[in-house]
Amino acid sequence: MLFSVLHNFVFIKSKKTASTSIECALETLITGEIGQHRRDAAFLDDGSIIGSRRTNAKKKKNMVEDQSKPFPLNHIGASDIKILIGENAFNKSTIISSIRCPYDQRISFFHFSKFCSIPDKSFPAYSAKRTADF
Repeated sequence: MLFSVLHNFVFIKSKKTASTSIECALETLITGEIGQHRRDAAFLDDGSIIGSRRTNAKKKKNMVEDQSKPFPLNHIGASDIKILIGENAFNKSTIISSIRCPYDQRISFFHFSKFCSIPDKSFPAYSAKRTADF
């Protein structure tokens, strides 16, 4: 999830759609740092927000609990982003996201899931469990 005040956009990150590559490119617009990609969330001085990519973060809904304040996760949905930045800012922003052929996306999820602990790693078993995701 990215929110740029200067460039007036919100990037809603979807899963397994090359969204990390897009996020890296758009993050450069916000930070001005080429080749740098943050893992931790950041609230920048101009009001822009970069969602957290921390995998070991303690999650509470779509936010990461931090000592001082909650940070948004990178895969939070549009309704949570709207709450975070305010409805007015959300409605005035250009909304950017990415889509992918559902079949290709499912194959990507399958290969990604090989690194997770699921008992049956066959594609038909995986696909049957994920039918409700689409």
